[in-house]
Amino acid sequence: MAAWWGCTRQHLILGLWGWLLFSGFTPMRTDTDQKSTGGIRRLWEWHHVLPKLGLYHDTETEIAYDYEDLIKMTSPRNILIYSPKNDRFADTETINNCVEKIQLESQNKDYLEYKNPDDFSRFQKDQEDVVMEWLRNKIK
Repeated sequence: MAAWWGCTRQHLILGLWGWLLFSGFTPMRTDTDQKSTGGIRRLWEWHHVLPKLGLYHDTETEIAYDYEDLIKMTSPRNILIYSPKNDRFADTETINNCVEKIQLESQNKDYLEYKNPDDFSRFQKDQEDVVMEWLRNKIK
């Protein structure tokens, strides 16, 4: 959700140096009710975060834009995607495909770093260390 907000407010993020996307995401165009994530239904019905997404129920492929589009829009800003394999709200296979597609289509291969550890969704000392190491490597 933060990626959506940030991308739609270009005047606020022009000075930002990069993005940290933790606990992954599932691309919405492939996030159907059959997925273990609960599909886009969790965003428009369960949590009421994006109620208008309900208009795309059973027609998810018609959603106008998705996370891959937002990530491409933010390049060449540095991006770290940290998506644990055991996150119940993210489909690892779909995320892997999305990241591969972005990297194949990208001119700059170095701006996007993807980590997919065998872990569950949390942010503790181990994850903080990953962020700090990534920042140290990028801010040289």
